[in-house]
Amino acid sequence: DDDNNGDDDDDDDDDWGRSSRASHWGPYLDILPQYTIPRLDTFDDEEYAALKDEKLEYTGRNSRRVLERLYYSNDDDDGGGASGGGGGSSSGLSLKTVLQAMIRQKNGPTSLPLDVPETCLRFETFHRFVGIVSSRAMVLKGVKYLTPLAEMINYSPKVRTTVQQHHEKKKGEDHIRAPFDLYHSLSPDNSITVRSDRDIILDDNTASTSSSATATSIQLFEDYGPVDSSLFLEAHGFVPHENPNNCAMISGSSFLRRKSAVGRHDENVSLVLQALKALHLIHPQVRELDMMLLEDVCVKSDLGMVDDGNTVGRRPASDSIAITSLVLGDSHDNSNNNNSVWNRIENKYGETFVSLREKCLAAIRSEDTERMEIRCARYPGSDGVVKDALRTASGRSIKRYEEDGDTEEKLVLQLQQAELEGRDRLAVALRFRIEERKILSQIANSTGVGDDEKEDIVTEQMEVESSESVGNIEAKLIAFNTFVESLDLPLNKIEPKLVGDGMRIGTCATEDLEVGDAYISLPANSVIDVTTALAGVDDKSSD
Repeated sequence: DDDNNGDDDDDDDDDWGRSSRASHWGPYLDILPQYTIPRLDTFDDEEYAALKDEKLEYTGRNSRRVLERLYYSNDDDDGGGASGGGGGSSSGLSLKTVLQAMIRQKNGPTSLPLDVPETCLRFETFHRFVGIVSSRAMVLKGVKYLTPLAEMINYSPKVRTTVQQHHEKKKGEDHIRAPFDLYHSLSPDNSITVRSDRDIILDDNTASTSSSATATSIQLFEDYGPVDSSLFLEAHGFVPHENPNNCAMISGSSFLRRKSAVGRHDENVSLVLQALKALHLIHPQVRELDMMLLEDVCVKSDLGMVDDGNTVGRRPASDSIAITSLVLGDSHDNSNNNNSVWNRIENKYGETFVSLREKCLAAIRSEDTERMEIRCARYPGSDGVVKDALRTASGRSIKRYEEDGDTEEKLVLQLQQAELEGRDRLAVALRFRIEERKILSQIANSTGVGDDEKEDIVTEQMEVESSESVGNIEAKLIAFNTFVESLDLPLNKIEPKLVGDGMRIGTCATEDLEVGDAYISLPANSVIDVTTALAGVDDKSSD
């Protein structure tokens, strides 16, 4: 199956189109993707091989197995699914069985076969809608909602400079990198309101015309929150070209090369091992210092380490790097400006590399954990030392890739070929690798000058879905607009329009918006949730 572009998908689209037209939600369902969103759990062996990430592969394959077990029961004819991960739930009751029972209840007593296209009962169809809900539904107070029009707003990160952040916080505004629910709220009456996370200023021509055909359109975007691109891949099925919160994994084995020579005792290596154990940075039963024991870290392009010390029960990985860099490093190692970082520390704090190391070694020998933490992990300039170690480790990671012939240029060519062939899943996997490689290059090539003074930059990036693979998109848009009008929304300052050369649908603002302005409100009966989705099951006369 090459990215769901075969004949089976065309049959599914035809059957789904016939079914959706009989539904109140039909115009909205028709506007949703008619293809399987290339989420992580839709990958096959080839895509996982291209991704080259064991942790993400495990996550994706496990997600697929869980979904198959939920959908199939032990006595289903086609139980087990495509990847052989079936077996059903412990109760033997599957989602497929529940779905068939709901359809029979809807149709009333009959001995005839279910009047439903067979493709609607396939796991692939279920999986497609799992992807739609995962990528588009709003999760508010633990409940998922499909929100017509509001969920069609594409992604673009919102980042401000340090100066802007300081200014807005002084004004009592805290809209920088804020949680998703700051702009998406669920009211006591279960209505949903969405607010703008950025300023939108329309020009005079837009404001003065009421004709959407002639008005200048400004597409509306929103930030999905401070998450790295692995979550976009896992839940949304795309990888942003620019994501200020994305990070690249660096193996713990990349930080230092020095180990004890075989048959020889290295006191400094033994002391590092003692300090890492005392500060609970490695398992207490470890007998030998191996750099593979250092924790893998995910690092952003600004050299920030994701969740470094923010997880309950885990100590900062940066402490391990600071300790090993000081005790096992070399002040005369000029690779990647290693010498300059110690010079900067000496100039700023008046402490030499040798004096800092001797204080650390003395603290370890004293077995005083507080002294160890201060002298070995939090010494003057340790932040800069950690960043310099990240630069060196990134360079080593890139070198290993290139020695294996896995260059960034080769990945780009493979991506171009995958896109040319319409292989969406493979393209997403390769794009993830390329974006991660870009971060490694940015880290490795950063100078280290002004580590504590560098500001964030403003980033605007539009990320879009795959283009609609079937025709008649204009007719679908007209039907959807009619549907939205029928909802009689109490507040609506946005509208769907064709964007991207008319090949997909985006959401545009109809008037100026400031940060925090509400632009759409949907009553409870205007969204799809568990209640509204099942509302017509018992009503045999309803659509």
